[in-house]
Amino acid sequence: MEAVHECIERTVANLRQLDIDPAALVATGISNQRETTIVWDKLTGKPLYNAIVWLDVRNTDTVDRMVARTRNKSADYWKPVCGLPISTYFSACKLRWIMDNVPRVRRAMNQGRCLFGTVDTWIIWNLTGGVNGGLHITDVTNASRTMLMNIKTREWDPTLCSFFGIPQNILPEIRSSAEIYGHITSGALLGLPISGCLGDQQAALVGQMCFEQGQAKNTYGTGCFLLYNTGTLIVQSSHGLLTTVGYQLGKKAPVIYALEGSIAIAGVAMSVICGITEETSKENIVKAALEAVCFQTRDILEAMNKDCGIPLTRLLVDGGMTVNKYVMQTQADLCGIPVVRPVMTETTALGAAMAAGCADGVKVWDIHNIHAVPNDTFHPSITEDGNYPATKDVRYAAWKMAIERSLGWDLKTIPNDSLLSDISNQIISAIPGGFFILSSVALLHIAKKLKCR
Repeated sequence: MEAVHECIERTVANLRQLDIDPAALVATGISNQRETTIVWDKLTGKPLYNAIVWLDVRNTDTVDRMVARTRNKSADYWKPVCGLPISTYFSACKLRWIMDNVPRVRRAMNQGRCLFGTVDTWIIWNLTGGVNGGLHITDVTNASRTMLMNIKTREWDPTLCSFFGIPQNILPEIRSSAEIYGHITSGALLGLPISGCLGDQQAALVGQMCFEQGQAKNTYGTGCFLLYNTGTLIVQSSHGLLTTVGYQLGKKAPVIYALEGSIAIAGVAMSVICGITEETSKENIVKAALEAVCFQTRDILEAMNKDCGIPLTRLLVDGGMTVNKYVMQTQADLCGIPVVRPVMTETTALGAAMAAGCADGVKVWDIHNIHAVPNDTFHPSITEDGNYPATKDVRYAAWKMAIERSLGWDLKTIPNDSLLSDISNQIISAIPGGFFILSSVALLHIAKKLKCR
């Protein structure tokens, strides 16, 4: 929250330096890191425990326990209800872990003092008054990432809450992504309405103006997140994708759904690398890491095409990695479709602003009449007519083969008896070759001695 307040103050100061009157601002929108779980005391306003962020896997045992409780012992058991598998990733298992491991959280729940929220909820509660009447709300996109919301009704599901043992009275009210929720109660933006709220990846979907069914965007950051607009249709993936809410731009507006595929490691992809030889240079390593993101993006697109049956005709991209032209051209080459990169790559912030601006009571933007931002388009350079030495499909097949060969390489994951057996077999299989080498060396040594005589 200190960072949020500092951001607001600096933004207002920058506007004044540009001779823009902050009074001209009509609304603000919020975009946030999804799934991150926060619990706090509504009477003191203080967090009851550190936030557990989206990548944190301390709740692995909790996930295993929850999967074991399902009727068919499947992580996908609740996907038809919430669109998500039971995973360390989503808020429900993070919250369950906190409840099981932090006594003061349990006490606060028993006393009716505890509130739960993702980052958007925490920010809105604080900006609209906190302990003095702060609004305890979330939007439908963030709620869809908790594993507690019914994907069809867009309400907290009593069966899911009961399964995870989470009391519904700690959950925020679910609202649309574009409406006036309340007003900022202090600071440089005092009185300004908050009228937009979207999880970061959904905000990028809006910022890229993917308003038509079959459009998709990919955000390249710490992780890589590809969202594919499925319109008002809820598509349950049979190829490992997530079903999520894309956006709802108004109380009475239709809810737009999306399929999502993610690459957990993209911008930080240097931590596991296979296939290094004595000829490998640092440039090769960088290139391999960048290309891995492009190959995995094609993996996701292939899955989406199978689930939806509508091949993507172009891919809209944003995020920090998109500044790299090599990555963008490689992505176009491997997917065989144009990759469109906006000149202004911070489309997540743009999406939050668009949601805020189109809300009833604000209406400074017509969401269906916004000019697309200028962009660069990378067209595929690899053709299927043999003009390039390796076609996209040949390279993709080689990638898939490399993945197959890399599975199970970590010795720490192999049982000791299996490891010993494998080592024994390798030693035995190496004996003939070793004997040949030793005998060859001995014969050369004898021949040298004889020559000297």
